[in-house]
Amino acid sequence: MATLKSVDTEDLQLVLEICMIIPQSPEPWVEYKIEYHTGTFNIKLWRDNLPQDRCSGFKKLLDGINSIIKGQKDSIEYEAIEPDYEIKIVFNKPTEANPEGYYLVTLWRDLGNLEEGVYGLDALGLRLVTDKKNLIKFYTQLKKELD
Repeated sequence: MATLKSVDTEDLQLVLEICMIIPQSPEPWVEYKIEYHTGTFNIKLWRDNLPQDRCSGFKKLLDGINSIIKGQKDSIEYEAIEPDYEIKIVFNKPTEANPEGYYLVTLWRDLGNLEEGVYGLDALGLRLVTDKKNLIKFYTQLKKELD
């Protein structure tokens, strides 16, 4: 399980857990779940069937996180194949007030994949602010699950 914690409060977290790698040809798929924890509330972004994506999709996410950690990019976007959601990570450069800089992480959930069954654009947005130490830990945990 990979956990990305907020710098604002320890109990605000984005949790991504790899449940199973499904061997398929020509490429394996990953079954996973994503939860958003805040205080005593846990928001599960999928209720019935767990989402799946190609292993190469998660490797793209890992490569993107690694490039933003190394300072090669200021932002990354990852959009899963099924069901539709998007993760964005943007590095906000150091300022006098925040000499380390910070990472703004947003997760957008597509309206058509929520329980209402109404199809449209983004319906649910979750956001947290994290730092490099937490992002490295998340990257390491997720990479370990996929290896």
